[in-house]
Amino acid sequence: MQDIVYEKLSQAQIEKVLQDSIAEKIEDMESVMLDLPQISIPVISNNINGMYTREILIPKGTLLTGAVHLFDYVDIMLSGDITVATQDGPVRYTGANVLHGKAGRKRAGWANEDTRWVTVHRTDISDGDIFVKTLTVKTLKEYLMIEVDKCQ
Repeated sequence: MQDIVYEKLSQAQIEKVLQDSIAEKIEDMESVMLDLPQISIPVISNNINGMYTREILIPKGTLLTGAVHLFDYVDIMLSGDITVATQDGPVRYTGANVLHGKAGRKRAGWANEDTRWVTVHRTDISDGDIFVKTLTVKTLKEYLMIEVDKCQ
């Protein structure tokens, strides 16, 4: 995991970091990343007719992780070039893409170029802080505990 602190990584190094970080390993990587200098990624949010959108610009050279969503949503990559850790290994997305954002998934990505990303959620919540506190959790363990509670 030392590779994540270098400013310039080869594509092979990026893919190794991401491939080794599937599922629970992403959280291990995230704990190391939190001890490193952080950048701010502002969120532009809107709510229109029960659809809440969150748009971010991920700067080139950024290694990031996301929250665990409690419900499925829509992922829209507007532009850019990013390598994302998936259960099938790293996938490199370029240009515009529309993807199924699945509940209970922890992701990590490396922005090969500046990347604009939007998520769309079905909710009447319009405050970003309330959204994060209500519809996401930080870890897979938290998500699984909520899923167990739903079944009881």
